[in-house]
Amino acid sequence: MSGAPAGRPSALAVSAPRAGGDFVDCSRNEFLFPHPVLAAGLSPRLRADQICGYRTESALLGGLAGHLGLDPDLLRLYNGAEHALHDAFAGVARMPDATLLMPTPSWEYYGVLAAQAGVRTRTYRYRVMGNEYALDLDALMGDIVRTPRPVVLLASPSNPLGSEVANPVHRQIAEELARRGGYLITDQTYDGYSAGRPRPLATRLGDLPNCLVVRSLSKYYGIPALRVGFTAADPAVHRAFRMHGRYLGFNAFAESFALECLGLHPAFADTAAEIVELRETLSRRLAAFDGLTVYASEANFILVRVRERGYAQWLLQRGIMVRAFPSGPLDDCVRITIPPEPVVARILEATEEFFATGPGSGGQ
Repeated sequence: MSGAPAGRPSALAVSAPRAGGDFVDCSRNEFLFPHPVLAAGLSPRLRADQICGYRTESALLGGLAGHLGLDPDLLRLYNGAEHALHDAFAGVARMPDATLLMPTPSWEYYGVLAAQAGVRTRTYRYRVMGNEYALDLDALMGDIVRTPRPVVLLASPSNPLGSEVANPVHRQIAEELARRGGYLITDQTYDGYSAGRPRPLATRLGDLPNCLVVRSLSKYYGIPALRVGFTAADPAVHRAFRMHGRYLGFNAFAESFALECLGLHPAFADTAAEIVELRETLSRRLAAFDGLTVYASEANFILVRVRERGYAQWLLQRGIMVRAFPSGPLDDCVRITIPPEPVVARILEATEEFFATGPGSGGQ
C-alpha cells in the first residue's frame, strides 16, 4: 500500500472502505477469530519490578520447552520469527563459502533479510503439480550437489503458496546437506493448520540433527503485535549459526501474554480446527468456479489463481481485502486469509457476482 516502509511487500494499492464496520482485512494472515486469552479476561497485569528491571531469565523459555517436549537448551527466544531469520541468515554469511538456497515463489521479505545479512544466495523453484504448488525436489537436490557449502531455507508451510514439505522429504534434504557440511533452516511460522496429524517438534528435531527450526507464536496464537518467535535446534547447530541468548533479557508483557496463550492451548487448537474446516469449505466452493484455480494449502490461508483481472478490487469494493501480487509468477493470484464463517459466505457471494455480472462474466 502507498506509504509502506521501504522493502516491505505491498498489498493491493487502493484505499479500502471501512464504513459501517463491515471491512475485513484478509490480506495479512492475521488472527481473525475471537481471541481466547482476551475472551477469558486473562491479559496480564505487571508489577513495577517486572517492568523497571531487565528480565535476564525467561519464564516463557521453560513454558515453551514443556509445551513442546524439548530441553530448554534447544531453544532460543527472539523478537518474532523475522528477528530469528535475520540472525540465522547472518550466521550463514559468516560461514566460509556458504550459500543460502531460498525458495521461489516465496515470501518477498526473505530476500530483504538476506540482503541485510549480506549472505550469498541462490534460488530454487516450486512448481505447479496437480492442485498444489510443490517443491521440485529433484531440482533442489541438484542445486545442493552443485553448491560448495549449501544451506537450504525451507518454508513449511510456504507463504504464500500454502504447501507443506513432508517429513520424509525434510529428512532426505537434511541428510544430503549433512554429507556436504551444510544446514537446513526450516521456517514453520504457519505450522499447526495441517489437515493431518502433525508430528511433535521433538520427534522432528531428532530426525534432523543439522536443522534449525524457526517458529512464531504470531499466527497460531494470534499475537503478531507482541513479536514472539523462537528457534529450536541442537546446541551445536545454534553455535554454528552463532545464535546465542539475549543479554538484556526479554519482553515481560509479551512473555506473560504468550504463557497465557500456552495455558489455553486447547482453545487455540479448537480455533485451528475451525480454520482448517473453513479453509477446506472455501477451497472447495471457490474451485467450483470455472475461472478460479485453488491450490492445496496447509496454512491459515489459500492461494487462488484468477483467470480474469479485477477480482481483488471487486472484493475490496465489498469490504474484503485480499493479498494481490503486482508482478512475478503470482501476478494473477490472490491470497485469502481464512476468516470466520460469515465472512467466508460474503466472499462466496461476491465471487458469484463477479462471475455472473462483474469483470469475470466476460461482458455477458
